[in-house]
Amino acid sequence: MTTKVQKWGNSLAVRLPKEAVESVGLRQGSAVSIIHGTDLITIKPVFKPKEKLVQMVRKITKKNRHALIDWGVLVGKEIW
Repeated sequence: MTTKVQKWGNSLAVRLPKEAVESVGLRQGSAVSIIHGTDLITIKPVFKPKEKLVQMVRKITKKNRHALIDWGVLVGKEIW
């Protein structure tokens, strides 16, 4: 697959072909890592793994918990 380097403002840019971005799951706004060597530039997607509920619950501490809220007396058929 071949493409051209083009001027974009004060920088140079490369358009990534649709097939390439779809194959690695990139879309507009995706984070990428650019690694450059002597004669090579590599663009790698940066995927932040989704946290599981258990991992999020472990982060709850006394300092970051909200205080209880008093909603007043029950009205209607609420069940608490």
